[in-house]
Amino acid sequence: MGLTLNLIELLLLAVKQKTGAYELPSTRNKEVNMIYEDNFKLLKKLGVISSDGIPREYSKSKSPSFMDLVIERNTILDKINGKDCIGFSMAHYFLQNGDLCSDPLMEVLVYPDLKMVEAFSFDMSIPPLYQVVYDGESCDFRLKESLNDFLNQWLKNLGMQGFGEVWSEEN
Repeated sequence: MGLTLNLIELLLLAVKQKTGAYELPSTRNKEVNMIYEDNFKLLKKLGVISSDGIPREYSKSKSPSFMDLVIERNTILDKINGKDCIGFSMAHYFLQNGDLCSDPLMEVLVYPDLKMVEAFSFDMSIPPLYQVVYDGESCDFRLKESLNDFLNQWLKNLGMQGFGEVWSEEN
């Protein structure tokens, strides 16, 4: 029984190492990586990140008839997964009964060397919703796919709505 249990533990460890909680996009699966690379290109086109993958510090982009797009560096997320990533958030905010509410706010990880971007979390004030892809040592792969699809569509919409043409560092 002891030998069987050790073998099972070794197999589980191997699976965890292969699928890891913080598995990065890699060169193994080009189809999956396309969205991470596409998100990098879209953020670069919007001017949220530079061509070398460095995100803006605090900045706002305005577009008529839409809520401002707010970008903020989040250094707590830098290297959160032990990899060379840089964290930032992007959000639209509105005022409700004197409170500033996000609609939505996403935290994003940039991998400059890989020229890839992935969603880390999604937050919305009304109705209240908070989702995080990486929770300690586990990863919700369905949520990861869903949030990266959402981020991709949101970035395309932001471009069509005229965001990214003018940036301001004012509050």
